Amino acid sequence: MLVAVAPAAHAQRHSERDSERHTPPWERRSSATFAIGGAGLYTGVRDSDVGRVRDGYGFDVHAAVGVSAFALAGGYQRTVQSLRDTDTDVTLQGPYVEPRLALASGGNFTPYLTGRVAFLRQRVSGDVVSVSNATRTSVGGGLGMLVALGPAVHLDLTAQYTRFDVRQDTRHGDGALLRAGMVFGFDRWGR
Repeated sequence: MLVAVAPAAHAQRHSERDSERHTPPWERRSSATFAIGGAGLYTGVRDSDVGRVRDGYGFDVHAAVGVSAFALAGGYQRTVQSLRDTDTDVTLQGPYVEPRLALASGGNFTPYLTGRVAFLRQRVSGDVVSVSNATRTSVGGGLGMLVALGPAVHLDLTAQYTRFDVRQDTRHGDGALLRAGMVFGFDRWGR
C-alpha cells in the first residue's frame, strides 16, 4: 500500500510544480515586491525646429513596486546633449513615471513591456542660440529585460521610443532612449 501511494504523491507534487512553472505572469497572485535602481542613459533626440541636437548621455534613478506581472516605477532622469556648430549644451531633466508589464519567460530573464511619461525641464547653456528654456512632456514605450545576477540583483536593459512636445510653443520631436543599469529588489517579479 505504501509503495503505491508514494509514486502517486510524488507525481502530484511534480504536476503542481509544473503547473506553477507554466502559469503566465499576469495570472499569478503574489505579494508586492519593491526595488530601487539606477542606470546610464543614451538618448537620441530629433527636434522638429532645432534639428541640430546631438545624441547625449545621462542617468536615471528610480524606485518601483511590483505585484504579479505589473510594476510601477517613478524616478528622476537627466541627460545632456549639445547643439552642432555651437558651444551650447541642452540639459533635459525631471521626474518620470514608468509602468511595466512582465512577459512570460524562462530561466534568469524577465522581458517586460514599458511605458514612460516624463515632465522634463529643458535648460540651455553656452552660446546665445534661439532655443528658449521650456518644459517638455515626453511619452514613450519600449521593451526591457531584467537579467538575474543573484538574489534580488538584476541587470536592467531597456530600449524605448519617445515622443515629446514643448509646452511654450509648437515644437515637437521624437527620439530613442537606451538604458543599462542595475536593479536591487524584485527577487521574483514576473516569474
